[in-house]
Amino acid sequence: MTEKTVCFFGKLNKYPRQLFFKNSFEQCGYKIIYIDNNKNIFFRHFLNLKILFLRFDLIFVSWPGWSDLIFAKLLSLIKRKKLIYDCFTTSQEDYLDNFHGNINYFKKIFYYFADIISLKLPDHIITDTKYHKFYIVKKYNIKNISCIYISEKKTFYNKKLFNKKNLDIIFVGAFRNLHGIENIIKAHRIVNLYNKNINLRLIGTDYGKKFENLAKMMRLQNIFFYKRLNYKSMINYIEESDVCLGIFGESIKAQNVISNFLITACRLGKIIVTFKTGAAEEIFKNNSSCFLITKPIIQNLAKKILEINKNIKLIKNDSNTKVIYNNIFNSSVQKEFFKKLISKYCI
Repeated sequence: MTEKTVCFFGKLNKYPRQLFFKNSFEQCGYKIIYIDNNKNIFFRHFLNLKILFLRFDLIFVSWPGWSDLIFAKLLSLIKRKKLIYDCFTTSQEDYLDNFHGNINYFKKIFYYFADIISLKLPDHIITDTKYHKFYIVKKYNIKNISCIYISEKKTFYNKKLFNKKNLDIIFVGAFRNLHGIENIIKAHRIVNLYNKNINLRLIGTDYGKKFENLAKMMRLQNIFFYKRLNYKSMINYIEESDVCLGIFGESIKAQNVISNFLITACRLGKIIVTFKTGAAEEIFKNNSSCFLITKPIIQNLAKKILEINKNIKLIKNDSNTKVIYNNIFNSSVQKEFFKKLISKYCI
């Protein structure tokens, strides 16, 4: 039997989604031709012309590779091979989530039409939640689309026991609009009024220390900011914490996605508090250790934290977020689905 080969367009080598797909291809016995697309779009595709002379059976473009889809489609037509794209988020969702001021109307329209064109090119699209799938189907009239829940990095942890009096809350992310960091900080301000012993850790990348300055202006106590940490240090902080905070923004992307941090929180059996979005309801509903906050976000988040603090022992004893990880984010189950998907398109 001839070994199968996939032409794999990638950008984020250590990102959990890309790791999942690369590992899945390898476990299915595929040889990977990896195309690193971190260079200038025109320069990299000039270099990529050498791919025309290589043999492969399938083309896979990983997120955020929407700008590679035109080249990848031309390649698929010339080589008569199928094209699969992992659309974790659309380009317009990413733009609206990353802006730091007034939205540029022309850029918003540009990314919308870029999505209309690019999402029609693949033979199949993969996204991260069923809610997100329905959003893409409805907005862009996409038919061939599947949902695959991606697990976080495969690392084994040693469960630690901590003797402590204070409640420890943690958030890990990129401080983008979907995360709603400002809402988290303002909720902590209310918490401070009733209990100054609750600790809040925010781990991520700030935009010019905007949020640190906001916390100083509010004279908040027991709030700690950390820049991006290595994976082991981040896991240690999560293990020490009691409650993991999810998404509290109101962007389109916030409604559609589940943060990688919350997947890690599930794996470690932590209590979760997040905004009641479409994606959050899909994953975390009917779980006694996951609390979904409705509007007004700031007031309800503060109220829930204070409630958890009063009942922490009872909630911890009933904590079952690991069930979510095992039932939904189990990589072996998702890899089986992915294996069937690529066998359909690998001709």
